[in-house]
Amino acid sequence: MTHPELTPYPRIPAPSQGDAAGPGVCVPALGVDLVHIPGVAEQLAHPGTAFLEVLSPVERRLMHQRTPARRAEFVAGRYAAKEAVVKAWEQALVGQPPVLGVEELRYAEISVEHDPWGRLIVRLAGCVAERFAASCPGCRLQVSLSHDGEYAVAHALLVRA
Repeated sequence: MTHPELTPYPRIPAPSQGDAAGPGVCVPALGVDLVHIPGVAEQLAHPGTAFLEVLSPVERRLMHQRTPARRAEFVAGRYAAKEAVVKAWEQALVGQPPVLGVEELRYAEISVEHDPWGRLIVRLAGCVAERFAASCPGCRLQVSLSHDGEYAVAHALLVRA
């Protein structure tokens, strides 16, 4: 039985190579990531952990300004933000091949910092900055972070500047 007041959603075809915007052209996109803070705390508790290598030098400095009890929360938020940035970037390039391989992606080249008024900003460096500029010219990234209980969540929005 069908209901006349219910309209089915239109069928959206999957993108094909012909649907892609083309190299150097991207569309606005959103990325989100959720990180379990106790899992990060467990990683940080291991002596010599490589997990801190995801942080940029600025982020490491910011982390050390926190009490040891709050460092896992900070790292979880920054990691969620970096994952959200990568997801937004990938979504903006739908229909195009990835611009960075897994082995080329250096999370420390994605730095989530503060502007002079305390708002979050994203600074890209190295290979990540070069590939982003080439694949999404005239675009910028915005991030938002939130912590609640045992979780950190981040949203990243890629938009035209």
